[in-house]
Amino acid sequence: MKAIIMAFGKEGSDVCNRVYDVLNRKKVAFVCNGQENIGGRACFAAIADFGSEITNLKDLQECMKEEGENQGLEIKALRPCLFLAMHRIVPTDLDPMT
Repeated sequence: MKAIIMAFGKEGSDVCNRVYDVLNRKKVAFVCNGQENIGGRACFAAIADFGSEITNLKDLQECMKEEGENQGLEIKALRPCLFLAMHRIVPTDLDPMT
């Protein structure tokens, strides 16, 4: 199962490595990732492949929430299709795509 992992922590904190620590224990493969500081918070996003070990998104979300709280983070897991639908850019007459 693939999922979008988003995590938030205090600005300047190493959210990226803390999320890696959480997910490496679960033998997760990262497809891509990145961290930025936005609005006083450190924001991390990754596409993670959980293989066949985790197939239930609700279980994954509960696990990520609990693990995140232990690390002082807010960690969210989303289905890729939901993430893409939320961030779809629709061209308009005012903003032509080239």
